[in-house]
Amino acid sequence: MKPVTLLVVGWIALLSGSTAVGSTLENTVQEGDSPYKVSEGNNELCSTLVKRINHFESMRPDTRCSTWDEIASYSKFTEPPWEEVDPQKHVELLTKLMKYERGEYFQSLPKLEQDKRDLAYLKLVKDFAKNGGHLRVWRTKPSLIYGSGDGTLKSSTEEQTFVQMGAEPEQTMLCVGTSHLSSNWIGRIYVVRPDLGELDTNNLPVKPGKVNNNAELVNTNSLFIYDGKPLLIGSQDVWRFSSGSLEHICQFQYVQGNN
Repeated sequence: MKPVTLLVVGWIALLSGSTAVGSTLENTVQEGDSPYKVSEGNNELCSTLVKRINHFESMRPDTRCSTWDEIASYSKFTEPPWEEVDPQKHVELLTKLMKYERGEYFQSLPKLEQDKRDLAYLKLVKDFAKNGGHLRVWRTKPSLIYGSGDGTLKSSTEEQTFVQMGAEPEQTMLCVGTSHLSSNWIGRIYVVRPDLGELDTNNLPVKPGKVNNNAELVNTNSLFIYDGKPLLIGSQDVWRFSSGSLEHICQFQYVQGNN
């Protein structure tokens, strides 16, 4: 049985630890000044992160940080060990990813029309590579989410790989007050075959007649490492990978100033 690979596509800005705010920020926000509360997750990580969110919120409008920025820039979160690969060597995969994102991956067209669409996608991929687009890969073992459908992925001992396609955002998009990593990305995550030649249809977020909830969560959130283990981070949520699925360990809720 061949291993299955995870792929990250699109545009997700990844930030890491901020030395600018320091470790003391957790004690700088008073209870009455805390618009965000922990609505799910009674643990030290959630407590630390909600204090961090409220610290940044107390600085508005001087900060452009979103709640995602405020969570992702926590100094103990790091990026996975990405490896950059040459987009020009993976034209076929990039073409299929772009087709999926535009809702055309499962589309069946007459040959003449399909040939025209393929030429259009080929130009998109070449322009992406020519204009400085990036493609990077992270292979991890054991596997983090399990396949469904025909059971392509059956064991946590198999390898999966995360790949991200993206570009550097403009400096004006960066969150003021947090240091960022060498690369900032905006993107989505997909499962693909280990040779990077094809998407794994068992781990697509949505395909005709089926939604894969785990793959959908991975697809729309961001990957980080914490205490040596991968986490999934959203704008107000944190999940950890557990037995081929995802466990919701933190959720933050805005409770002040709601209409």
